[in-house]
Amino acid sequence: NDYTSEQGILPHTDGPMYYSTTATLSLESSTLFFFKKRLRTEEIGKVKDEIKLKVLLRPRSLVVFKGTWYEHFLHGIDEEQEGQCGEGVLGAREGQRVERGQRISFTIR
Repeated sequence: NDYTSEQGILPHTDGPMYYSTTATLSLESSTLFFFKKRLRTEEIGKVKDEIKLKVLLRPRSLVVFKGTWYEHFLHGIDEEQEGQCGEGVLGAREGQRVERGQRISFTIR
């Protein structure tokens, strides 16, 4: 996949059609990848939809997730072109700035 600096990826799951492991190789630009808890139908609009984990994907980095993170969480990328890492972003220092350019990714499911 080829993404411009302005493009994000809406929170989603890869679905039951694929084996419960996803590996994504990210190239050319850094970005912040996030996980949100997958809500049950009766929870939508009643339970706060918040990011549970953010990961800094640097150029040439590989993120692999499976099991609970595959089955019970949505994953995505915000549309923001630049941002500052807060506390607890995996692979980043608190306060580190991330400026996103064109990014290419290869996802293996």
